[in-house]
Amino acid sequence: EDKNENRFSADKDEYGAETMSEINIVGRIILNVWRMMRTEAALTNYTFENVAFHVLHQRLPLFTFRTLSDWFDHKSDVYRWRMIDHYMSRVRGTLQLLEQLDLIGRTSELARLFGIQFLHVLTRGSQ
Repeated sequence: EDKNENRFSADKDEYGAETMSEINIVGRIILNVWRMMRTEAALTNYTFENVAFHVLHQRLPLFTFRTLSDWFDHKSDVYRWRMIDHYMSRVRGTLQLLEQLDLIGRTSELARLFGIQFLHVLTRGSQ
């Protein structure tokens, strides 16, 4: 009778599965930046490159997973660093998006204004 249950299943948290991140870490707030971008920017395509172009006014290259895998598997360290640099530019870009749109600051201000927790501003609003 010892069943292994998936604590992260959508059945246990339907609202979280549909609206925010399905990943829960105790004591940490996990933001699904791309779902947040859908409410912040009216675009037809929400790829990282497209959102970065419209919000940050930066053109970023799009590489296939095959290319990135080839770079990682290449014997030369230069290619491996190129792959790491690509992912680091995506991480920096995500942080720049959050900063440019002031998502953290506005959410914090609303949490203070309404007297509710930070995450509840994103998930429930001011109910």
